[in-house]
Amino acid sequence: MEVVIDVTDWEDEVKRSEDFIDSDDELFRLVEKGKKTGEIAKSIIISRQSGIAPDDIIRPDKVLYLVGAMTDVHQKVVRQKHKVTTESGANYESRSYVGAVKDEDEEKPDGDGDFYISSHSSEAIIRANKYLDNVAPGHIWNRLLIIYENEGDVEQAADEFKAKIDKMVERLK
Repeated sequence: MEVVIDVTDWEDEVKRSEDFIDSDDELFRLVEKGKKTGEIAKSIIISRQSGIAPDDIIRPDKVLYLVGAMTDVHQKVVRQKHKVTTESGANYESRSYVGAVKDEDEEKPDGDGDFYISSHSSEAIIRANKYLDNVAPGHIWNRLLIIYENEGDVEQAADEFKAKIDKMVERLK
């Protein structure tokens, strides 16, 4: 089966903006220019299809199609929520399913993406702890680096963040 996707509207948009991309440097020029990810992606696709950009500037069309569909599936799954009631009677919404958490040294998925499990399971506890141990610190570190690089008050930011975590824990009591 062959999938044919009409991107004439994208082509017109890219021609009007003259945002053709022939290299990663051009991609970052558009980032610096304030273009959104979707606009840059359209420019790359049109540039590649027009022979301006090299074929390997982005993934092949088949993979792009699959990744787009996987993103839609992921969004549908993570939007599923259920009610959680704490001992104090407070009600919160939580995810109904959780995906796998990968260590930095683990191989990338085989192309089929994540698999999800119910958030009401012992495996969900393991995954939540693994996320807090392996993923969250990296996100926090990168934001602290940004504050530091811009001569912001890293200690204040860290203290405020710790206070927010303490408040979240308190809310669960």
